[in-house]
Amino acid sequence: MKKLKEIQYENILKHAENLIAFFSLSGYNTDDEKIKLWKNVGILENKAHKVALNYCNGDFNTDQTEILEIEILNKLNEILNFREKKIIVFFNMDARGYALKISLSPEQRKENNIHTDFGGYGIIAPEF
Repeated sequence: MKKLKEIQYENILKHAENLIAFFSLSGYNTDDEKIKLWKNVGILENKAHKVALNYCNGDFNTDQTEILEIEILNKLNEILNFREKKIIVFFNMDARGYALKISLSPEQRKENNIHTDFGGYGIIAPEF
């Protein structure tokens, strides 16, 4: 029987591989590089979620919130290069879920193994 840590590790690797395939990324050949990808997008997800949480709690400055949103999406674009590929990645300000999401067409949902939420949006950095 697999231990929880082994299952978690396998899920993280699989999600990283799915991101690599979906965004046509190169340079992530080893398991360590794939884990690093997942960690890097996870750091941005945590920052984005904190921004969304503060926004929903009323602890925000509109200008500062917009600046943080842009900074986070720019850093994410440096990793995933989604803008050049015309993939719609957006910042979800509803703190009840993940903050960084991918707008997927019904065909993309069928063709790819990207983790999705109940709305069918792709999740950049799910927790496992």
